[in-house]
Amino acid sequence: MWQKLLNYKPGSAFYIGVVLVLFFGTVFTMQYRTTGHVSLRDMVDRDAELKPFWDRNPQLELVDSYPHTSLVVVRDRSTNRTAMLDLAVGLDAQVRPLPCEHASGFSADIIPRNAGERVCWIIDKPDTGAGDSFSYAASFSAKAKDSEIEQFYRNLFASRGDRVTVMQNSSRAIILEAENEDHDTVARISIRGIFDTSQGFLAWTKNFH
Repeated sequence: MWQKLLNYKPGSAFYIGVVLVLFFGTVFTMQYRTTGHVSLRDMVDRDAELKPFWDRNPQLELVDSYPHTSLVVVRDRSTNRTAMLDLAVGLDAQVRPLPCEHASGFSADIIPRNAGERVCWIIDKPDTGAGDSFSYAASFSAKAKDSEIEQFYRNLFASRGDRVTVMQNSSRAIILEAENEDHDTVARISIRGIFDTSQGFLAWTKNFH
């Protein structure tokens, strides 16, 4: 028996199995480190939850996603441009790129001056009667720390008389919402920072002014 073990030569199936074990081991280790538990169901359920969005937006292709956030990076097939989206804003909507000058409510002052790679979106969301829906958005990247982008939008919202609510503030993402005097949410900024570069996604309603 020992002689057989010593003379054993693994085949391709063995190597494939080892690669799969290492892959899933890495995935589960990362999930445990971020959540404190391992759940294959959570991973599968998230894919199922997002499937209607991709079915509704076949022109968008998933490039990257960030665990435990509503943020994804997509590529628009028609323009070949990539940008970050916040699916909490448009999960049940059609999201299409358009020139920023055609995005109602867009102006240069709602985006940081040093922002580049701007992509504006129209958010076509069914009216459920549950209040104002986000109608337009702008994605951008900027050579700035996430805390600097956060402060920019705190100042912007305050200058318009809106109250700021922190939806998330962690190493994964910073998400703020602006609420007007009628207690309606009128804007949402989602920020993802990596070193000295940040990606942002600003969505607003028709009442953001």
